Amino acid sequence: MHEHYLEPDRIRLVENLSYPDSGLIIADAILKQHYRDFFERNDGLPTLYMPASEKSKNHRSLAIIYTFFTKQNLKRSDTVHIYGGGIICDLAAYGVATFKRGCRLKLYPTTLLAMVDAAIGGKCAVNYQGFKNQIGTFYPAEEITIYPPFLQTLKPIELRQGKAEMLKCFYISEQLSDIDTSDSSIPGVSQILEYAKFKMDICAQDPHDQGIRRTLNFGHTFGHVLERLSGYRFKHGDSVIAGISAAIDLSLKLGLIDSEVDELSRKNLSSYPLPAAIDRFLSKLSIPDILSEARQDKKNSGSALKMVLPIGYRKVAIRDVSPTL
Repeated sequence: MHEHYLEPDRIRLVENLSYPDSGLIIADAILKQHYRDFFERNDGLPTLYMPASEKSKNHRSLAIIYTFFTKQNLKRSDTVHIYGGGIICDLAAYGVATFKRGCRLKLYPTTLLAMVDAAIGGKCAVNYQGFKNQIGTFYPAEEITIYPPFLQTLKPIELRQGKAEMLKCFYISEQLSDIDTSDSSIPGVSQILEYAKFKMDICAQDPHDQGIRRTLNFGHTFGHVLERLSGYRFKHGDSVIAGISAAIDLSLKLGLIDSEVDELSRKNLSSYPLPAAIDRFLSKLSIPDILSEARQDKKNSGSALKMVLPIGYRKVAIRDVSPTL
């Protein structure tokens, strides 16, 4: 088990992206379109390009990664450099973690979501039978390199997914700065580092997700159900925002918050450009329907669901909730 991410300097901010001098590369296939000179060099390292799709985050893709490692004779002492967003970081890092019981790993998050969330904390996984991140482990990277210019090529919809994870953290901590949730604006470097270090600090306190780190699951119990039931038609960040809204509804119903906190919380949500299709889809589901589906969540044990729910404005706690509510 690597514990490198417990050291705060393992997040590295760079102005210029240097090409690795050894090892193997796994990259999101779309990066070739924008950074061909960087990845397609004559003296380049062996590189595997993978599609970034929740539907391809599975054991078939994992087998492709293992075959690549085997053909390249990857040794445990070799480094695999992963360039991509949350899906590629999750999938490829799980491949690195499980090949020969673990090789060296460095991450280069290329989306806002990955920079502030997915690349941090060592979680890696694949989906199984439609359930999100059902098979995985903890395997922190030796180093996480943040290169802000990657964000210049992101479509607004992808920027929005990262802001969703930032907004989730905003609800957890009163110390974090306000977020501009509009589609096209790119957060400043200082704010990206602020939110990335916030998550890293929580993960350092709770490396194996047994206590405070579970608060980072705010909005995800409902969000993962929405992703699954929609056949992953909806993006992860958008689903999390819908999940936060549902969690606020549930807290109000359970008496954990009052109407004033409910109204204040929804002011922050109202500026997020949630697709209308999600609202239409959710209108067909009840909270009991969602809770019943959520019983498969990997964080649950026993008959009650472990859920992160608001107990005040920008304050959350883990509560046991009956799936038959």
